[in-house]
Amino acid sequence: MFKGQQDAAGHAKDVASRLNDHTFWRSHSRRVDLQWLKSVNLNVLDLATVPALDAAVHAVHLTLQITFSQTGIFKIVTNSRGGTLIGSAQVMTVQIPLPRVPNQPGVAPPVQH
Repeated sequence: MFKGQQDAAGHAKDVASRLNDHTFWRSHSRRVDLQWLKSVNLNVLDLATVPALDAAVHAVHLTLQITFSQTGIFKIVTNSRGGTLIGSAQVMTVQIPLPRVPNQPGVAPPVQH
């Protein structure tokens, strides 16, 4: 990302330090927008300028959202050599019975299954 820039190593350290500033970001999951990335002189591509790439990235994003919300998978790491690590937890469904409430006027008794 910094290839060819003067003082690339210093620039990389500065950007990493800014991205790691908890007093500014306050959250690991806070969105880093395009304007901020450009403000620290990063060479970034606005996906809106390449509709096919934008659609592909959006499809991957939705796929990951569904995967994380509907399965026990909590982490997916892929490297450039085709290796993938998928972290998952066993999902358990536990039914907790509702407490029995004495019958009150106008209130139907709980249904037992």
